[in-house]
Amino acid sequence: MKEKYFYLAYAAALPFFLFLFLSSECASYQKEGYFLCYADCFCSVCVASVLGLFFIPFVFFMTCFLSKRIFSSQMILRLKKRETVWNLQVIVLIKTAFYCSTYLTAWTAFLGTFFSNQILNWNKQRSIFFLTTQATVGNYSIWKIVLLFWLCSFLLFATIPLCALFIQWISGKEIAGWLYLILITGWNMGPPFKLLSGKLYLWYRSFLEPSIFAVGIFGCIGLIFVLWMIGKKQARRKDFWNA
Repeated sequence: MKEKYFYLAYAAALPFFLFLFLSSECASYQKEGYFLCYADCFCSVCVASVLGLFFIPFVFFMTCFLSKRIFSSQMILRLKKRETVWNLQVIVLIKTAFYCSTYLTAWTAFLGTFFSNQILNWNKQRSIFFLTTQATVGNYSIWKIVLLFWLCSFLLFATIPLCALFIQWISGKEIAGWLYLILITGWNMGPPFKLLSGKLYLWYRSFLEPSIFAVGIFGCIGLIFVLWMIGKKQARRKDFWNA
């Protein structure tokens, strides 16, 4: 029953947080004489300082919380194989990532209508895109950007927490997973060189080089598969730390 309350709290807090955040972004740019377009709203949300600080930790927390029943003595005896426990935990993570990314996309799409004065203006010099990159781009549609937002947020919600789970299994300590989240988020917010997951954030400059998104998307899909396979092997010989 407790997980329902966590999900309800998330469902209620997310639109409120997004509203305040987009309000702040809109006011900040208006001071400089610029206005958000609809596409800008998605790029403003899909950055490390937002997803990395607020949403990815929630996905990891919910995965750990929902997985606790899997690690109960009765469940372990029922499942028999440790790799089955790992598989179930990965499934819980993927489901949580899917639900959260879909919900985030829906609310960003809805609230974006209140803070934008046009759909897409990245082909004009009087745009936030040009202000940030000193370039224009005209080969994107709003549907591509929305789809890219959902796909990148889903992969971010799946890849980074999965790495944290893997570290958790290796070390046998839950705190190790949280330390990884802090380090990876800080890195993606700071240095110009982004790690693989950092290529999934919708930085404006990445739209000038679409190959960056391709590397991030296919790289993270491959990383998820590799971590899942290694985790299965590790689970066969790893004692349960809370069994």
